[in-house]
Amino acid sequence: MSHDDYGRGYHSSFSTCVPLEEQMRRLIEQQDTHIAKVGRLSGAATTNTC
Repeated sequence: MSHDDYGRGYHSSFSTCVPLEEQMRRLIEQQDTHIAKVGRLSGAATTNTC
């Protein structure tokens, strides 16, 4: 296994043994997607200021 194997997307979405860091990354990505969708549906412009 190379160091690239540990990067983003290495863990399968079907895996039940996903590291906490990857779980958090996925949750944050889902929330960002949801916030963008709500913004589009409400007509509000959303920007990421972080």
